[in-house]
Amino acid sequence: YWFGVRDRGAFGLAVVLGALSLTVALKAAFALPRPPEPGRLIGAMGFGFPSGHAIVATVAWGYLAASLDWGTRRQRFGVAGLVVALVALSRVAVGVHYVVDVVAGVAVGAAYLAILTRIGGADRAFGVAVAVSLLALAVTGVGDDAALLLGASVAGAVSWSWLSVPATPWRREGVLPAVAGGGAIGGLVFVGYRWDLLAPVEFVVGAVGVALLLGLPALVERVAGQADR
Repeated sequence: YWFGVRDRGAFGLAVVLGALSLTVALKAAFALPRPPEPGRLIGAMGFGFPSGHAIVATVAWGYLAASLDWGTRRQRFGVAGLVVALVALSRVAVGVHYVVDVVAGVAVGAAYLAILTRIGGADRAFGVAVAVSLLALAVTGVGDDAALLLGASVAGAVSWSWLSVPATPWRREGVLPAVAGGGAIGGLVFVGYRWDLLAPVEFVVGAVGVALLLGLPALVERVAGQADR
């Protein structure tokens, strides 16, 4: 989003947010357990079906393969398929998912990406993300992860619609803002995801993080314009 085509980047962000919310909603709806703890090589919390790693990997890497201009289409989808397969297999190998969990995750991710690609447009994708995050909030009984994702999706929809974001991608001059902004956003995500905060606080954390991500190019341009005066 910062260093490439902004429309594509915003759409990709919206699709991933929606996929995360869909994962939260489906896990809570099915409420199926993970494999027994004695067989696990790493710790894992929450329900097991479907695999969130498989859903989000399929959506994110599938979208990159479809939208980027590097190499050939076959090469891009080959790399994406390999990464998704490795992610899915790794979750089974470390004992935190059954095979059916990751197979279902890949299928759900592929279907969601296909639907959102057909709908098209970052504004519509953010709208879908808001709707799915509201569903996740309802299914989980106002869970903290759902609240975090609702805040992020709402902020994405509002920011993308209202902000005048410059279309020109950053080049060398964007390295420092990206480092500072990436650190700030990463810190917010860490706080919101790792700590059990009240749902309203999670909502604010998600909203601020995505608003900063989408709005940073406009902020940098405004500061640079004032410095040139």
